[in-house]
Amino acid sequence: MPLFIALSGMVYSLKFKALPDKDYNFSDAYLEFKKSFRGLIVPFLVWTIIFSLASHRNNVLEYFKNVARSPDWSLWFLVAVFYCRIIFALLHVLAVKVLRVNSPIKFLALLVVFRVLASFFMPNILGFSFFKKYFLFFVLGIFTFKFRTKMIYFLDNYALNLSVIILFSVFVPFWHFLSPNPSEIWLSNIMPQKFVPLLYLVFKLIVSILGIYIFILTARFISRLNFDYVNKFLSFTGKMTLGIYAIHSKIIHLPPIFFGPLLVSMLATFIIGKIPIMKSLLLGK
Repeated sequence: MPLFIALSGMVYSLKFKALPDKDYNFSDAYLEFKKSFRGLIVPFLVWTIIFSLASHRNNVLEYFKNVARSPDWSLWFLVAVFYCRIIFALLHVLAVKVLRVNSPIKFLALLVVFRVLASFFMPNILGFSFFKKYFLFFVLGIFTFKFRTKMIYFLDNYALNLSVIILFSVFVPFWHFLSPNPSEIWLSNIMPQKFVPLLYLVFKLIVSILGIYIFILTARFISRLNFDYVNKFLSFTGKMTLGIYAIHSKIIHLPPIFFGPLLVSMLATFIIGKIPIMKSLLLGK
């Protein structure tokens, strides 16, 4: 999921002419709030209602209480991306209009400092825990894509590419979504417990950077093949990710494995996209 959040950051970076963007202001942040609420929170609420009626009809109120405490009872990633977008927009305004930050490095430092401070003052209810877990990955995606032209030299370095692939293959088995996990338990046996969460966060950031690099490398390789049907398929499915994720999570065991849920989800999302009101409520478009 960190890769998905980072990809969301990459797409989000297209909004800005530069980082920081000296023309970005409070009205831009407000427009971002309205657009993100309509495109992310409205679908989150509607899908949550559908899930509650489909699977928890005998205890709908309790289900909504659980979602309020932790959105992972529903499509939590929509809430996570919403918070990332809005808080990034507000910090962007703070940086350019109040603090007069004009350097990408200083702007990045501000974002990192805010994330560190958020650990102390931001509650874990209403999905803020997901913001704290994924905000740096979102920022990583923004800065990686915004300065992607500076990566051309690295992408053409075959020795570096091979090293990244090997490192990612070695590290990724030690990646765990939940906490505590076997890797954290092992670390706690060789160092003070208070350092383990921070060290593991750094490890996850490193693995995410390697994963993003491999994704960009793979996308570049596919684009060079000039396989139009592959590019069209990826573009077609890319526009359907919200619906595919929402639907396939409820039919994950449909045979055949992987292809069954994927194809049914794609078909259902395609149909939803043809009905304006459902497209707006369920897909945020």
